Amino acid sequence: MLRLGLNAYPVIDGKIDPAFETDAIAASLGGEYFRQDKLTVLAGKLPALDSADEIAVTEPMAEAFGLHPGSHMTWQFYRETIGPDGLPTSAAPVAAQRTTFVVTAITAAPPVLGDRFDDIDGAILPPAATPTYLNGEWGFGWVAMRLRGGAAGLPGIRRQLAVLERKLSEKYHFPVYFDIRVLAIIQHEAQQAIEPEADALAVLGGLIALATLVLAGQGLTQVVSRSAADATLLRAMGATRSETALALAGPGCAAIAGSAVLSVAGAIALSPLAPVGPVRAYDPQTGVRADWLVLGAGTVALLLLLGGVLAWLSWRAAGQAAEPAPPQPLPVITASRRSGVPITALTGMRYALERGYGRQRAPVRATLAGSVAAVAALAVSAVFSSSLSGLVSHPARYGWNWPTLIQSQAGWGTWAPDAMTSIMARQHGITGWSEFGFGQLAIDHQVIPVLGLLQHGANAPAPPTTSGHPLAAADQIELGTVTMRALGLKVGDKVTVGAARRPFTVVGTVTLPSMGTVLTDHVSLGRGAMMEEDAMLAADRLEPYTQAVFTAANANDIEEGSAFYPSAVAIYARSGADARQAAASILRREPDGTPGGMYTLPPEPAAQIVNFQQMGALPLTIALGVAIAAVLALALTIVASVRQRRRELALLKSLGMRRSQLRAVVFSQESTILAVAIVIGIPTGIAAGRWAWTAFANAIGVVPAPVVPTAALALGVLALLAAGNILATWPAAIAARTSVALTLRSE
Repeated sequence: MLRLGLNAYPVIDGKIDPAFETDAIAASLGGEYFRQDKLTVLAGKLPALDSADEIAVTEPMAEAFGLHPGSHMTWQFYRETIGPDGLPTSAAPVAAQRTTFVVTAITAAPPVLGDRFDDIDGAILPPAATPTYLNGEWGFGWVAMRLRGGAAGLPGIRRQLAVLERKLSEKYHFPVYFDIRVLAIIQHEAQQAIEPEADALAVLGGLIALATLVLAGQGLTQVVSRSAADATLLRAMGATRSETALALAGPGCAAIAGSAVLSVAGAIALSPLAPVGPVRAYDPQTGVRADWLVLGAGTVALLLLLGGVLAWLSWRAAGQAAEPAPPQPLPVITASRRSGVPITALTGMRYALERGYGRQRAPVRATLAGSVAAVAALAVSAVFSSSLSGLVSHPARYGWNWPTLIQSQAGWGTWAPDAMTSIMARQHGITGWSEFGFGQLAIDHQVIPVLGLLQHGANAPAPPTTSGHPLAAADQIELGTVTMRALGLKVGDKVTVGAARRPFTVVGTVTLPSMGTVLTDHVSLGRGAMMEEDAMLAADRLEPYTQAVFTAANANDIEEGSAFYPSAVAIYARSGADARQAAASILRREPDGTPGGMYTLPPEPAAQIVNFQQMGALPLTIALGVAIAAVLALALTIVASVRQRRRELALLKSLGMRRSQLRAVVFSQESTILAVAIVIGIPTGIAAGRWAWTAFANAIGVVPAPVVPTAALALGVLALLAAGNILATWPAAIAARTSVALTLRSE
């Protein structure tokens, strides 16, 4: 697969835009790069292969220029000045034709599902248009190939390319280099980007599944309790305990079978919504799908879990005595009676907290456990979702620990030390600034992306350290948490780094920003290492970053290791105006020597952050569903309780209790259950949510900062109480309509 970069700049409102971020226009010679399996169409349709006036643009470029399918985009093409030897000269390119194309598609160009930093701002011409603007010249070229031996063939092809580099350099009298990008690394990065989202959903799904299981157990308890009165009769007729338990489990078996069928049907019905997150745009399969292996395994697990709960409940009910001794009143009931709580409220509290005995025995524990589990699940999801929102809205938590950053040529450019120092020395209000270089080094024989840090001033910016301590010496190194785990290291361990095999001490873990040299394996969230800039250069046996090195005599050395030398500068300033003034001065003076090559880079969220952001309120939505199910289950439980206690309600009515008082009893019962669920579930959920987020943040490499949404939880509590009281009107009406004569006559 061959992709060529043309020499051209976009023309916006009649003016040429030479910015490095937007001048990438590529072309396909034979259509290899121009198929749906290479370019994912997000809007519109790909230009026809034989079209000469149509073009596709990537999503970042469409956002930058406000383009959509049907828009027109103009490009100014250039030609190099060719010398007598047939090679390009150092003279400025000559403007050639200016052409306007019709944008037919907004696309995502490979690689995708990676860091936003790697998203390409560019346009792609179809094969029919390419020869018109190529003329034997191109700005860059990428050739994709598949090696017969896979990754094992990399050393061989590197050796062959090194020989070719020497031959071409000797022939054309200027350095020629081939950069290799291993797509296996891209696959790993994409998997690493998706994995945290999957893990987060798995953790939340597990917690919510546990709450759902408790609610299901609550429902099964109600089903078994309705037949529990028959257990004594069956045992008296000679049935064994096992036979009695089997008879009691009959209605529950039907309920479990029905729930399994509904679960499978619901999963199939919701399948068009999957997968969630950014993967959805690249999933070739859409619509209704049924993975019968997953559905079968899930159904079996559901049947085993609920069947086990039902078996235990039925066995216990079959062995209970018909009329156990009345239990002692709970201390809270006794204290409430002594404090003068109204009889209606006291009776409702007793119904909610005391199991009763005989035919009035109620599954109080199951009801309370289900309500507590649902409220706790809601609190966990609220804390997790709020912490996620806090992470997305605070770039410092994912490594972007500075307000202003300027980069050169996507990490491929650099500058002489004096060039940047002289610019910064003239700026007002600067409290500290740092330069970043990027490279790849072998750490304990495993190649890892590295960020080189060169700080200027005591308050110089640096990515945040999350454990251990920041760099304080040239022989120290910090690692991302994912890399730390992959290498099996801990703070205080010794490692060898680079071709020079220099010894370093691991002094901490660092939250690395997802940035570096585009189209290479650069540092990203949780992955990579950080050390001082000169230490990184020395570890790879490169010249130190000094003005003396940046001379014509050492130009080849600089070219060979340019990616390791600083290509980004971060600034701290007393005010935003001072920072903007410093940035404008750097861009105006262009210390990298490339017009339009330097630009301000906004916070670039890592792929994991983008995925989380697209996941949005899904965890909270699921938890709200569990909470709604809990409230409905509570309403059904109270209905069952009213029917079970109809004799007592009839007696209370015969003793003079009015219909409004009977309704108050039911509302008191419901409010008591919800109050217990809130008092226990909210603190438990907050603690579990903080723990889950902290563990999750440490696992992916961000700064752990759990957020407890106090206001949202308070509103949630009020909404829960309101919903519970609204649904309680149904059982309250049933209680108020209790017929004294009919009920007592049947007794």
